[in-house]
Amino acid sequence: MEASDDELQTAIIESPRGMRVAVLNRGATIQSLEVATSGGPTSVVLSYPDAASYLADEYYLGATVGPFANRIRDARFQLDDEVFIVDANEASTGHCLHGGRQGLHRQVFDLDVDAEERRIECSTELQDGEGGFPGRRLVRVAYQLLADNALAIDFRVETDRDTVISLANHAYFNLGGALAEHDVEIRADAYTPVDPSGGPTGEVRDVDGSEFDLRRLTPVGDRRFDHNFVLDNSGSGLRHAATLRSLAGGLQLDLHTTQPGLQLYTGDYLGPPFRKRQGLCLEAQGFPDAPNQADFPSARLAAGSEYWQRTIYEFSLLNN
Repeated sequence: MEASDDELQTAIIESPRGMRVAVLNRGATIQSLEVATSGGPTSVVLSYPDAASYLADEYYLGATVGPFANRIRDARFQLDDEVFIVDANEASTGHCLHGGRQGLHRQVFDLDVDAEERRIECSTELQDGEGGFPGRRLVRVAYQLLADNALAIDFRVETDRDTVISLANHAYFNLGGALAEHDVEIRADAYTPVDPSGGPTGEVRDVDGSEFDLRRLTPVGDRRFDHNFVLDNSGSGLRHAATLRSLAGGLQLDLHTTQPGLQLYTGDYLGPPFRKRQGLCLEAQGFPDAPNQADFPSARLAAGSEYWQRTIYEFSLLNN
């Protein structure tokens, strides 16, 4: 259900260390995220000036994306003997992007705040056939501030019918200064190449000798990324997957996740009121187009089963 202006709600939690997150019910969205520094509270994600501005958002800014994050080629997939046609909302390619026009980024979530636990649980229900996807699905996204200056996100989905699920958060990070001067590290020995339409080819390619070798902190520079990286030790539980660092801002972000993939997107399609490449996304996710790629980790969720993934954004001050 699309949110209207009078339905918008924001919940806020804060930690004793001065970390503060505001979550918007439209899209279970990170509306703002601040970290305490010597210069005072510092915003580490791109935000609109007010909640109402999110109604016209075109960039999935801070939103929970799904029921299938990233792209499904030709907006179709098959489960057993049944073919499902989903919303081809990426007009230039015919792919389904982030669940379609009425994906989770546009849904209204109920917000339940536990101030003592510094936790916000967002919940909504997707009906069978909504957006073309099968299953009546209960979706819960929980944000919790942890003791070590970190924000944990837990994604849970239950379904009454076999379906495909991959959820991610789409925050755009900027830790201070120009994006080109940020350093990024992704603990991945391989990535999934894409064709000119942005859809994965199905290949898993080694990063050795390529610009995709980000296994050490590397300046973002003017390089352009919108690619999925195959995280090391996939399937081994929560592990350190990526680091983003800004010497200008004096901040570092370490991302930990249970997800098998991480999409690095350098914000090249950002526009007003933002600037191109003003922030980048580190989208911990399942593999794009996994329902159509037999060699990718499965995105299938069986009826009666629960999908669960966790991502943690941990912040630290440099030179402290």
